[in-house]
Amino acid sequence: MRAVVTLLLAVALAACGSAPRRDLDLDRLRASLDALATDPDLAKLALAERALAEAAVRRLDASSVNAAEHAQLAYLAERRVDIAYIAAQTEREAVRLIELQREHASLLLAASRRETAAMRAELDRQRQRELLQQEDALRGGVAAPAAPVTLSPPGAPALAPAPLTASAAPAAPVAPPLPVAPPATSVEPPPAAMPSPAPDEQRPVAIAPPSADPASLAQRLARLAPDADSDGRQVTLEDLVFEPGTATFSADAGTGLARVAAWAAAAASLPIRIEGHTDATGSPDANRSLSLRRAEAVRDALIARGIGAARISVSGEGGAQPVASNDDPEGRARNRRVVVRLGGG
Repeated sequence: MRAVVTLLLAVALAACGSAPRRDLDLDRLRASLDALATDPDLAKLALAERALAEAAVRRLDASSVNAAEHAQLAYLAERRVDIAYIAAQTEREAVRLIELQREHASLLLAASRRETAAMRAELDRQRQRELLQQEDALRGGVAAPAAPVTLSPPGAPALAPAPLTASAAPAAPVAPPLPVAPPATSVEPPPAAMPSPAPDEQRPVAIAPPSADPASLAQRLARLAPDADSDGRQVTLEDLVFEPGTATFSADAGTGLARVAAWAAAAASLPIRIEGHTDATGSPDANRSLSLRRAEAVRDALIARGIGAARISVSGEGGAQPVASNDDPEGRARNRRVVVRLGGG
């Protein structure tokens, strides 16, 4: 009888010694999972890893009183809880990194817009200075510096400006000079009046080359020509055709787009490749997106002017193919462009 009582006491003491340890493990792990589920930054992250941790804790709760089994399940459950925490924190930092990258790209885009606006304002000021110099020269009866004469299309007579010369007479009283007519300029024909190629001709008709004077955007687009080294098969639209940092056309862009459409229509048998390019400012992903949207905008404008959509393919190259240095504003402005190429090469 004494032996039976002693055995019962030993079993009771053993149970009392192991049960609190198991309850402490469960309480600690459950508390960790509860804290993860209520954390405002982590509660919605790493849901798969948290489900695995909860399953491991449930297996620990359902385990037998065997000490070895309990220790193994407690270790596995604790590792699962740690993994759930680490995965949630990793996802949170990834979200923060994406937000920082977007903020950085937004700051770079704003800087690019300011730079483009400053360059446009400088071009306008330069043009105004030139007009004032010409006006002063006309009022004083002195010939203004001659600007390069714009070439007219083949077969059209070129109109040269009449020179104005100062009088060489002595200081005797003379009659006031007759009003002097302003210099004549070349008259550009509308895009529809451009000559069409022969049926068997595969090369596009050349557009009149632009003048070297710093004219306004509308005047430059009215004299838009194929690139000099492209054998008449490539036209480049400058950055100012678009509003700064967007794929929206500026108010003066229609003139240039009409000339490009007429040029492309003259070689109707050739495919058309439109490539958008940017400078190296900003993130590569943002640059590729902007360049593609600008190429698509030019494609849509050509389709609206009668060019077949099946002829056209587009791509956004971002800043991967610069034609000038990105270390100065002038080079970056040249790199921001849309190239329209016949032949699809």
